[in-house]
This record gives sequence, structure tokens and C-alpha cells, in this order.
Amino acid sequence: MRAESVQPPSSLPVPGAAAHAADDGELVGRCLDGDDAAWHELIGRYARLVEAVIRRYHLPAEEAADAFQDVWVALWRSLASVRSQERLGPWLVTTAGRTAWDARKRLARRHESQQPDGALDIMVDPAADPEHDAIERETSLRVRAAFATLSPRCRKLLKALFFDETVSYAEIAQELGCSANSIGPIRGRCFRELRDALADR
Repeated sequence: MRAESVQPPSSLPVPGAAAHAADDGELVGRCLDGDDAAWHELIGRYARLVEAVIRRYHLPAEEAADAFQDVWVALWRSLASVRSQERLGPWLVTTAGRTAWDARKRLARRHESQQPDGALDIMVDPAADPEHDAIERETSLRVRAAFATLSPRCRKLLKALFFDETVSYAEIAQELGCSANSIGPIRGRCFRELRDALADR
């Protein structure tokens, strides 16, 4: 198994709904045991995330492809330490961002040396914060998945409280068939239910 044998994201198959989807730790363990299939499954799971992070830095195609490969080489060399981490996604986001940033700096230095006036025509998007964006997306997905597991009453209450600003407590209470004074305690129970659902995930 070689770290360099990484396909570009466009040619990777989209992972299907397998009967048993191995978690990241299991896949990393199998990679450490020399399992080629596990390595390619791990790449297939995160290739588009890595590509999306690198794309934010507006690298030319060749440099972007090199950065993509470098991320997986870095992962291959760090498998043993990554295995002990809770989630692989944030590690890959951080590594991809740093790799792309380093590539941008090399390009900037190259262009600067070619332009006597020091003008740079290569810029990094100052608003790009791929690590924050990826974690924010992951958190949003987790909250939505946990929300879907709540009881119908809690889903209805929390949706009314946080997504419909025009609804009053009295209207919510009427909808739930309870008194307005009981909204607070019910809300507390629903928050605990949501917290437990998030912890389970």
C-alpha cells in the first residue's frame, strides 16, 4: 500500500450505504495493518472535503493537485498518531488548509521574484477559514440529526421557539395543549433530550 496512490476526487466513487460502515478509527487500524481497501475507503470518505478546503485557496490546477496528494502523504505518515484522535475530519481540514497555504506562499514568493516592483497577483481569500467552515457544517449536521430523534412534542416546541419569531408563548402552549407557564419546564426537558441525543452521536 502506497500513500502516493491517491486518485483525484472526480474519479473517486461516491461511498454507498454499506450494511456496516466502518468508523474512522477502524479504517485507520486496518490501514496500519496494510489493508489497501481500507486506505482507499478512507480516501473516498474524505477526498471531497480535502478538495473543498484546497479550492478555497484558489491554487492553479497543478499546485492544487500536488497539495491534494501532499495531504494524503501527510496522513499516511501520521496514521499511528491520528488513530488516537477523536475525529479524522478536523485533522484533515487543518492539514489541507496548511498545505494549501504553504503552496500559496511558495507561489507568491515565486511571482514576487519575477516582478521587480514586488506586486503580487496571487492573493489568498482573506475570508477563507476552511477549518471553521468545515467544523460549522459538521456541527450543523449533528444538530439536525439529533433534532430528528426528539419526540414530536419537543421538535414542535423547539421549532416554534427558535425558528418562528412570530409565535407567542400563548400560541405555543395552545398548540401543545398545555399552559403558558409550563413552557419553561418543557423547554428544559427538551434541551436535555437534545443534549443527550447529541452526546449519543
